[in-house]
This record gives sequence, structure tokens and C-alpha cells, in this order.
Amino acid sequence: MTGKGLLQLEDELRKLKAEERPAVIRAIAEARSHGDLSENAEYHAARERQSFIEGRILELEELISTAEVIEPTSLSGKQVKFGATVCLVDEDTDKEITYQIVGLHEADIKQHRISISSPLAKALIGKEEGDTDVTVAADRIRGNVIRTPTIASHALSKATGADITLKLENLQAVGSFKERGAANKLALLSPEERSRGVIAVSAGNHAQGVARHASLLGIDAVIVMPKFTPAGKVVRTRNWGARVILEGESFAEALMFAEDLQAREGRTFIHPYDDPAVMAGQGTCALELFQDAGPLDALVVPIGGGGLLSGCAVAARAMRPDIKLIGVQVEKYDSLCAFPGPATRPNGGATIAEGIAVLQIGRQTDEVIRKLVDQVLVVSESAIENAITLLAEGAKQVSEGAGAAGLAALLTYPDMFRGKKVALPISGGNIDSRILANTLLRAMLRDGRILRLIMEIPDRPGVLADISKSIGEAGGNIIEVSHQRLFAAPSVQAAQLEVMIEARDPEHAALITQELGKSYIVRRA
Repeated sequence: MTGKGLLQLEDELRKLKAEERPAVIRAIAEARSHGDLSENAEYHAARERQSFIEGRILELEELISTAEVIEPTSLSGKQVKFGATVCLVDEDTDKEITYQIVGLHEADIKQHRISISSPLAKALIGKEEGDTDVTVAADRIRGNVIRTPTIASHALSKATGADITLKLENLQAVGSFKERGAANKLALLSPEERSRGVIAVSAGNHAQGVARHASLLGIDAVIVMPKFTPAGKVVRTRNWGARVILEGESFAEALMFAEDLQAREGRTFIHPYDDPAVMAGQGTCALELFQDAGPLDALVVPIGGGGLLSGCAVAARAMRPDIKLIGVQVEKYDSLCAFPGPATRPNGGATIAEGIAVLQIGRQTDEVIRKLVDQVLVVSESAIENAITLLAEGAKQVSEGAGAAGLAALLTYPDMFRGKKVALPISGGNIDSRILANTLLRAMLRDGRILRLIMEIPDRPGVLADISKSIGEAGGNIIEVSHQRLFAAPSVQAAQLEVMIEARDPEHAALITQELGKSYIVRRA
């Protein structure tokens, strides 16, 4: 970096330590003095800001201690990495101006951001092989998002026949990859844009990503959410520091309201996917994956609006040009089912993969996907349910429906992936606890680990105790019991018992049924 750049870092470090750190400590103490903190948005925002400040202090201390100062007069060839800042002197005013070399879509000369393809940038620095908008985004958001683990999964590899590597974006602070794109887009806003605030429309992960990173940057954020948005998501978004407005009976109505509010207040709209800066931010997920993983044959990515896949595709073609890139859609939102043919209009409807429930992908994301992606696969609701279960039981990872779409593709098309080294981003883990519980129970029912028995039993004391004892001795676990004397009993001296039992496997379930059948009339429901 330049000498002036080093001074700027040192000045930022001084301000963080002397001003911002004490201020946020005071804010936390003030919030604590008001009692219950569980839904205190100011407290949670202050704690998040404190975490950001401490992380930034550590990052700055490391940067300053290892900095190599290069003055503009000595720049040549490839001495300075793509994404560098350079200080130039205006010959007319003698004023020093710091510029950053950025990707084509991020350039704005008024904001002192020079495109890497411009003659000025080419005269100053050389573009390293493999550098893209994604690599610049990675430098920009480093320290503000979690570098999530990249792990191999023996259990999933055994279940699918492929050699599976997982990128755990479900472990991000907001539980989703979405904050990568939000962080990159917000970091690029000019001081004037930041002062006017931002607005976004979302019923889920994008809302929390924008709320968190706007709070970290001190930007006022408004999130418009449809009225049907679950209360938990509304509370979490507010806890990240955003102002939430519930408006509209559908996402389309919420979007119309947000566009009107944006026009009236002059806020910057943060699109969830169809924005080059957002796409580049999402692509940092793949950049980290390729840096951390070994050889790979395929990368399988969920498609909603296309932001994650398009960003990952840019990174992949720069770093692993021979890798096979595959997108996955759920059958109710399969606008690219005819890929590479023209997009279709899907039917839509309720889906467990609500994170990718998008009727049409973005215009810009579609352009990138058609240039760089090899194939698009469509999976069913049941395949995604099975994938959620396999991730929970096999990989010990909680995934939302959209995050499990990649694994669902491997379960649906096993011959395509058998013996291949396949990477799967688990794009999010924000699944409602009730839906997760029902998904796991439905899977157990499908594979014979839960059985429902209807029994005709004599209506006398001790019968229920005898049945419970028989089930326990056979190794079964009673989940639910319903005892009817009036509505379903075959006679006045009998009762109907409906019992739900957990078994180890189908063979064990048959054994329990057989054991109970020795003493009672039993049928499986």
C-alpha cells in the first residue's frame, strides 16, 4: 500500500480504540440498565457493533504490522495486487486523491473507484491471473462475514456414492450466505448514499443480512416484509437494528410499497440478487471453497434468484475452469427446467424450499448463468425433505430447504454423481423448528422407523401398562398414545388404542408388531 494508505489505517485504528470502543461499551451498559435484554434491539445492535469493532481492530493491527509501503512513483508491472488503493496528485490543485482499483461493474470515478480495465488502472497496476469482481469483494468484506468451514462428509459420501465436500454457510452470523452480498453492496455505497439510508424487501435471509451489515456501517435500514412473515423472522431482523415495516399480502405488494417508499425518501434499494455487487459478494462463498477444498469435479448450487450461482460461477471459471457447474431448482419454481432453452413460467405454490421460491431469476443473473453454467436440475419436495434429514442425521448440520437442494440433486440423480468429487454449499440454516421436527418425523415414517398401530384391547385396568411393558421390552419407544372407549371401540367392554412407536428400522418395527399381536388384535395404520 501507499504511505498515505498506511496512515489512514493507523488513523482508523486510533479512532476505533479511542472513540468507538468506549462508546459502544457505554451503549451496552446503558441497555443493560433497562433490565430484560431478550428483545432489546439497541442492546443486540450494540453487541454486534462491539464484535465488529474488536474484529476490525485485530485486522488493522495485523495489516499495519505486515504492511509493505509502495509509493505511486514506484508502481509497475504486478507489484500491487488487484484491489489496491493508490494515491495520485492532481497537477492543478496539488491535492492528493486516493483511488481503488475495482471490478468493471463497481467502477465509479466520482467515488474514486477505477475500473481494472481502464487505461489509468492498466498503467498503474497489472491484473493478476484469476482476479475478478469476486476476489475484490472478498478483500472488501473480509472480517465482516465468517469464513465458514469447508468439510468433507463421510456419512453423506456413503449415502450418495459421491465424495462430498460441504461449505457451511448455515454457520454465518445470520444463518445464510445472503449477508455476503449485502456486506459487499453496502460497503460500496458513497457517503451520500449512506446518509440517505437503504431499503430492502425480504421475508427471510436477505432481510437479516442487510439489517446486520447496515447496522455495522451505521446506515439506517428499512426492511419491508409481507404481512404473513413469521414473527420470529421479524423479531430477528429488528434485533439486527433495522426498522421493519409489515406491508402487503404478498411479496409483490410488499415490493410495490418499498419502491414507493424508496422514491419518497431517496433511499438506496438493496436488491436480493440481481445486482453485480451482490452477485460478487455471494461468489466469495465459492472463492473460499476453492481455496480450502481439494480437487473437485462438480459444484452444485441452489437457484432462487440466481445470485449465489452466478457469483459462484464467476469464481469457478477463474479458479477451477474445468469444474462442472450445476444449478438446482425445486419443482414448483423450475423456471430453468428447459435450460439452456428459454425460461418458463413456473406454477409456484407452497414449498419447504422457500429460500429459492422465486418465479423468475434476475435478468443479470440469468445472463451470467447462461454463459458459465453447464446444467440445471430439478428436484421434488420429498427429495429436499430427505436431504434435510440426511444432513441433520448424517452430517449433523441443520439446513433450511433451499440449503439442502444440492444434496437433494445427488439423491435424485445418483448415477450422475457416483464416484465424483462434489462440493455443496449449505446455503442457509434458517428453518422453522416445527417444520424441521415434522420433516424428521415424516422421514422416519417413510423409512419404517415410526409405526402407527391400531389395537383392539379389553377395557380393564392394567392393559395399558402391559402394552407399554411389551413395547419397552421389544426395544420400542412410545411417541404418542390415543385411547378411545366411545367413538371407535368395537364393544362396550373393549377400547381402541392408537399408538405411535419409534423403532430402529423396518425389521424392528415388524418385530414389535408381531410381539403385540400375540396378545391383542393389531393392525398397522
